[in-house]
Amino acid sequence: MLGRCVGHGGIPAPRKSIVRNAQAQQRLNGISWKRLDGSADAPGCVVLDGPNPLVPGEEEKFGPHGYLTLEFNGPELIERVHLPEGSEIYSAKVE
Repeated sequence: MLGRCVGHGGIPAPRKSIVRNAQAQQRLNGISWKRLDGSADAPGCVVLDGPNPLVPGEEEKFGPHGYLTLEFNGPELIERVHLPEGSEIYSAKVE
């Protein structure tokens, strides 16, 4: 079983300094995926980071919003991450 913790929509979340200092994995549409190492308190993860244009005047203070969709196609499961206006920024078959 594979698990996902997905949360980047809804309430504006402050951009933490650890995210700003993390290594960028890929940059798309002005945002990037950043990998954070695990610790004794939490597993490693990939974080979506960049400005949030939905918070006028404070875009750099908050992380981007978006949503995730799942496509069930017989035995295949495809996850897609989208920005609020619908553009797809990540897609992968879950294996």
